[in-house]
Amino acid sequence: MSSSAFQGQPIGLVLALPGSMITGNKFRARADECLRAADSVSDPDRKLAHLDLAHRWLRLAAQIDKMDADRPRSAPPRVTRPLPHSFAPRSR
Repeated sequence: MSSSAFQGQPIGLVLALPGSMITGNKFRARADECLRAADSVSDPDRKLAHLDLAHRWLRLAAQIDKMDADRPRSAPPRVTRPLPHSFAPRSR
């Protein structure tokens, strides 16, 4: 992954396809990508930015794990909801 992999991408917004399950493991995989990116750059500001993103992904993973642990076993699995029409991608 290049050091500019995250440039121009919004931070803090995670979208998933309707019906797909978001798991802590998916967020931990993103954190791992950020850690590898941090290892590959020498600029201290970029390294810190990648490490900060990794920390954020790990916090999200912990939140998802807690939500899953708190969910009653009789409850259906948590899935994402479709985006409201105003946020859905426009067809070309």
